Amino acid sequence: MNNFKSIGMASGILVGLVICFFVFKYANSNHKAKTEYDERQREIRGKGFTAAFYAAMALEAILTIVFYGGNPPLLEPYMAHAGVIFCSCTILACYLIWNRAYWGLNNDIKRYFIILAVTLILNAFPVIMTAIRGEMIVDGKLSSVFINLLASLMLIIIGIVMLVRYLLDRKSEKE
Repeated sequence: MNNFKSIGMASGILVGLVICFFVFKYANSNHKAKTEYDERQREIRGKGFTAAFYAAMALEAILTIVFYGGNPPLLEPYMAHAGVIFCSCTILACYLIWNRAYWGLNNDIKRYFIILAVTLILNAFPVIMTAIRGEMIVDGKLSSVFINLLASLMLIIIGIVMLVRYLLDRKSEKE
C-alpha cells in the first residue's frame, strides 16, 4: 500500500471517528457521548472485552503463521488485520447482546437500530455495486471493498443475534 492510500485510509478512519462521536451523542437519550451502564452490565462487558481480546490475539497468531510464508494470493495484509478487528468486534457485540449488556441505561434503542440499518446499507451498497461490475477481485487480489463486505457481515450477524435474543426474551415473558 503506497503512502497516499495510507494517508487516505487514516483520514477516512479519523473522519469516521468524529462522525461516530456525534452519532453516539444523538443516539443516547440524554445526548451524552458516553453510554451509562449499571454494575451488572459493567461486569459482563468486562468479560466480553476479555473474550474479544483473546479472540483477536488468537487470530493474529494465526495470521502471523499464514503470512510467515508470504502473502496469501487473494488477500492484502491490511484486509486480514481488518478481518481480525471485525471478528473481535462481532464476538464482543454478540456476547453483550446475548447476556443483555449491550444496551446502556441512556441508549435510545430505536435510534440505534436506525443507525445500524443505515450503516449496513452504506456498507452493503458498494459491495453490491462492485460485485455487479465483477470487480471484487482486481489483479488477483480482493478489492478494498472487501472491508465493506466484512463490516456488512458483522452487522448482519449482530442483527441476527439481536433478533434471536429478542424472540427468546419475548417467549419467556409470555410463559
